Amino acid sequence: MQTSEILLLVALAVWAGVFVLRLGRREPGLPPGPPTIPVLGNAHLLGGKDLHLKITDWARYYGDVFSIKIGSGTMVVLSSPAAIKEVVDKHGWVGSSRPSNYIAELCGSGEQSSILFATDGPRLKNLRRTLARFFSPQNSVRYQPAQAAESTLLLHDLITHPEIITYGQRAPNFHAPDVLAFYSSLDGMIHALAPGRYPPFELFPVFKYLPPPFAPWRAACQEVKSVRAEIQTSLWESLRRRQAAGDEESFDCALGELMHRGPPPGEEHFYSYTGIGLLDAGSDTSAAFLLSLVLVLSLYPECQERARKEIDALIGPARLPVAEDGPKLPYLNALIREDAIFHDPEIFENPEVFNPDRFLNSEYGTRPGMDADFRDNFLFGGGRRICIGQWIGRSTMQITAMRLIWALTFADARDPATDKPLSRDLDTYAHNFVVMPRTFKCKIEPRGAEYRDVVVQAQEDAKHYLSRFEPK
Repeated sequence: MQTSEILLLVALAVWAGVFVLRLGRREPGLPPGPPTIPVLGNAHLLGGKDLHLKITDWARYYGDVFSIKIGSGTMVVLSSPAAIKEVVDKHGWVGSSRPSNYIAELCGSGEQSSILFATDGPRLKNLRRTLARFFSPQNSVRYQPAQAAESTLLLHDLITHPEIITYGQRAPNFHAPDVLAFYSSLDGMIHALAPGRYPPFELFPVFKYLPPPFAPWRAACQEVKSVRAEIQTSLWESLRRRQAAGDEESFDCALGELMHRGPPPGEEHFYSYTGIGLLDAGSDTSAAFLLSLVLVLSLYPECQERARKEIDALIGPARLPVAEDGPKLPYLNALIREDAIFHDPEIFENPEVFNPDRFLNSEYGTRPGMDADFRDNFLFGGGRRICIGQWIGRSTMQITAMRLIWALTFADARDPATDKPLSRDLDTYAHNFVVMPRTFKCKIEPRGAEYRDVVVQAQEDAKHYLSRFEPK
């Protein structure tokens, strides 16, 4: 080997060594953050189930804006209303896209087939613009009859089978095959996307090329993808058939409008996945709220009773609450907002204490002087990617909460041997892609015969109304 070749190899080796040693370092100009180590950066610090608590500690130490290095990649964390308002709301174009997600792609829900993971660009903008017309505050009102009907059936289910909390899309029953398949695939995808479940492929791409024996995620994700492909094809083709048959209801929905207009050339695949993407976005989030609400109602009977008295004073026992009642129930709305409170003690006084009154004392429930940078929809994101279904989500939460408290009582389940309440920890939440309470037991009972009779009578009307949306 010639001297020049040896020198070239040495130079390459030195360059590679320097590159590897610099990998994981925090580049000049980035916000501060935890100390890094070569190659990994901060990746070694991100394991464990309480990552949110670790990030909270870092925010207190490094400030409202800090960075985390994972290999060659960088995560910038915003940890205050002011920072979110400045970066996400005012300069949304900076971070309006989404990085590719390898696991989502394997599950059939990546940037080429999901509104949730789609990168920024003309396709996403056109789709959001179309969907926004259906989910605007004005148009969301027209979905309230369906929300009311669904909540009526939920009440009936809880009165007759209180051990079951039903949620999700309309079907003759929760055990319909298509519904079971959807929730099975959604659970599989949420499990796969849980932080720390699998290696960070985008930051360490080498993991993508491991052989199957060392890559258990491939088989699991492929199963999810197959089920989701069947569901989206079924939904899309069912809508095609209904439109071809002249079914008016099939045109008066977001997907029906997309189909009637015809997707842009080359976008048929993306648009056909929109339906299941919307189900993804709304199903487990609705379930998380419902389970959290039932949990806090059973843990805080004094708050439950106060909300019930407010509802009774306005509505009485002769009819179900309706959407128009919601704005007239300030304590109920405060309870709903407290159920979804953030936990920064600099923004909220004693955030670990369940206290709906904070939202009666100030517009956002915050400490004095914090209102300027706060807004009441942080829960739905911000900027150009803010949830387009937030108005339907708000209405669903309000209607469901009103009716649950009006018709039912929730209490701690008791040990049959000792008759003592079964102890539960309010913090025992499952740390998945969607955070919700772990399985728990509570005692659910109808308030009385007159309330039961109203629900039983209303459920027949609800079934008739919702039958138009069921598969023909």
